[in-house]
Order: sequence, then C-alpha cells, then structure tokens
Amino acid sequence: MDRPVLAPGMRRTRQRQAIWQAMKELGGHRTADEIAAQVRQTDPGVARSTVYRALEAMSRSGEVVGVHLGGRGLHYELAPDPHHHAICLLCGRVTHIDPAVLRAVDGELRRSESFRPVQIELTVSGLCNDCSQEPDAAARLAAALEKRHQ
Repeated sequence: MDRPVLAPGMRRTRQRQAIWQAMKELGGHRTADEIAAQVRQTDPGVARSTVYRALEAMSRSGEVVGVHLGGRGLHYELAPDPHHHAICLLCGRVTHIDPAVLRAVDGELRRSESFRPVQIELTVSGLCNDCSQEPDAAARLAAALEKRHQ
C-alpha cells in the first residue's frame, strides 16, 4: 500500500497524499488531531481544518475508515478490508474481531430470523484479558462506565 487508492473523480492533492502518508506512518486507529500533528511535522503549512476536511472526503470515498471507539471519539485508519473492533474500557486497547465471528452472526440471522444482512457494523466494549485479571477491575470498570454516562 504505497499510494492511496482514490475514488473516481477524487483529486490526489499534496495535502491528501501527506495525510495518507502520515496515517501509514502512524498506523492503527488515530484521531484527526494526531494525524494533523504528524502531517505538520513534514508540511507545517497544512492547516488542521484542511486535515479534517480531507479526512471527511477520504472517508466518503472509502480511502480511509472512521470508527467510533467507545467514548474515545472518531478514529481513522487506512481502509482495510471490512473489519470490526473490540475495545477495552479500561486501557483503551483496540482489537480487530475475527471475521468468522461476523460470518456466524450473518448465518444465524439468516437461519433463525429469516433476515438477510446487507451490512454489519460491530463494536464490542468490554475488558481485555490483562485488565480483567487486575484485582480492582470491577471497581475501575464501574467508574469508567459511570464516567461514560455522565
């Protein structure tokens, strides 16, 4: 993945190329502000608002994917094959869910509910294995859930 794949009619601007490169370097799920900071390291003239507008356009074109990661807001990543996320409510670790899980959901909906899914979007919030082993995990989870609902 050396160059972004652009939707028909989308121009390859210097700013969009810089954003794509920043996302490639950063990896993972990043906020617009993190991406903007990375872009400004190599091109200080790119305004934060330009990054936000470009990310919106790149999301619409399918070049990048914006996902809401629990209470942590919108995060972007280069558009991989469709995938889904599990997010630890305590440490924020993001894990990609095995596609077999979604195939099972799809199959179950088709079989038992006579429903034909067109698109499945799944984000699971919970505790990663490390956090669930901590002695105060239940209290920390209760506090984190309370904070999210305020």
